[in-house]
Amino acid sequence: QRDLAERAAERLDYFATQLGRLEGIADALVVAGRNVRLFPLPNVSWVAVG
Repeated sequence: QRDLAERAAERLDYFATQLGRLEGIADALVVAGRNVRLFPLPNVSWVAVG
């Protein structure tokens, strides 16, 4: 039973880590999306200059 508990804990930790990464990526996309919507002209000009 200890082995099963340890495996379950490891799986739970792994799942939590992956979930945290997904939440971080989602937050980054939301922030990026807001920045693009709030400041569309500077982004376009930078792309044109680049």
